[in-house]
Amino acid sequence: WPARARVDAALESGQRVGTFYDPMLGKVIVSGTTREAARRALVNALDDTAVLGLTTNLGFLRQLAASDAYRDCEIDTGWLDSHPDAFVLETPIPAWCLAAWSLAVAHDGDPRHPFGANDGWRAGGEPAAVPIELTADDTDTRVLSVDVAAGVITGPHRTVAVRPLAEEGERVRLELDDEVHEGHVLVTSGSVLVGYHGQSYVFERPDAFGPGGSAAAGDGSVTAPMPGTVLAVHVAVGTTVAEGDTLGVLEAMKMELALKAPFAGVVTEVDAEVGGQVDLGRRLFIVGGHGGEG
Repeated sequence: WPARARVDAALESGQRVGTFYDPMLGKVIVSGTTREAARRALVNALDDTAVLGLTTNLGFLRQLAASDAYRDCEIDTGWLDSHPDAFVLETPIPAWCLAAWSLAVAHDGDPRHPFGANDGWRAGGEPAAVPIELTADDTDTRVLSVDVAAGVITGPHRTVAVRPLAEEGERVRLELDDEVHEGHVLVTSGSVLVGYHGQSYVFERPDAFGPGGSAAAGDGSVTAPMPGTVLAVHVAVGTTVAEGDTLGVLEAMKMELALKAPFAGVVTEVDAEVGGQVDLGRRLFIVGGHGGEG
């Protein structure tokens, strides 16, 4: 939670958030001598806030507070409906860099670990960079080359100069191409969770000795993006759908989320009932047969 704002919350690390109560996790409250001063304080406070492990609307709220429309008092109760594409969620370069750098230096200074020195030394050659493979959004897999000694991260699209500034627990501050970026990073055995500008990003790490992913990307499964209540089910088993058709509607955090078909085909499974409570990640629909093929 941010130190420079009032926070009303009881959420703690390790706490389980279920589907049977109001999904509000906390309130971040700021003030200022003017509306603009308060707005900027709110953006800063949301930048300092990270909730990892749960799907929340924190990143959306940060984008909304930082938007020109909110700054210019153009928001009304119908604004989101009339601007459905106002905020596009994509994984920014700083989030990739925070994840890759944190992984590369995860054992820095640990003499018990074979890569604890982290200087890339090798006989008969220049210091070696550390290859880091990460997958975001289930489909975007990238291999980033992290040269800790040189302070460089090289990816498929660009090379970024890196200078570490501070690391306090999960809070990591890096200078990337002369700009300071700060985020919260949690490294687990199978993933790296990054909180950046209020938004949570999950980077999956491949298991070199495992059997592979639990479900292939594009397998037709449509899961609950967050805990919520099923408001509507528009299809049944056997329904033919086109890519982007709405299969059902989920209500979460007082917002309605349309669950859409990932591709054209036939609905082969429906595990959703109107009024039912669903947990994050629960599979609600399966669409089979690309382009209507069986």
